[in-house]
Amino acid sequence: MAKLSVDGTDCSIYEPFPFDTKWWSHKTNGPALRYELGVAVQSNHIVWVNGPFPAGEYPDISIFRTLLKSVLKRCREKAICDGGYKGEPRRVQMKGDTNLTQETRAFNDLARARHETVNGRIKKYRSMTDRWRHGRDRHHFAFMAVVCLTQMELEYEPLFAI
Repeated sequence: MAKLSVDGTDCSIYEPFPFDTKWWSHKTNGPALRYELGVAVQSNHIVWVNGPFPAGEYPDISIFRTLLKSVLKRCREKAICDGGYKGEPRRVQMKGDTNLTQETRAFNDLARARHETVNGRIKKYRSMTDRWRHGRDRHHFAFMAVVCLTQMELEYEPLFAI
């Protein structure tokens, strides 16, 4: 059984000059920075953050391959992911994977829903939903602060159990 759910989340930024499609996010329909988040399945802990990456240049699977794939390989673990992680069947359990039992698929659906709850709690902070108007090199400081605040919130308002 996988011990981690992984997903990417995008944060809007102002259009860099000159225009470059590497910043374009289909999730925000505009320029954005993308982060990879990992949430422990059996606890209320955010256990992985990787980023920022230009959203258009790095789809979720590319970010996964930069570092987390090798960490999971070393630990002999898999991650629960959505459909954006095709091509890594040895390291991920994706939505719609027919090699899994019905019980495992149901469990993974709950884990993905739980992960989306964490993404939503991060996005409740306006600095993560409004367009970032400061230097892109500073965004990760704000993102990590929001992740820490969200983790503290999870101590008092835990996620639903699966």
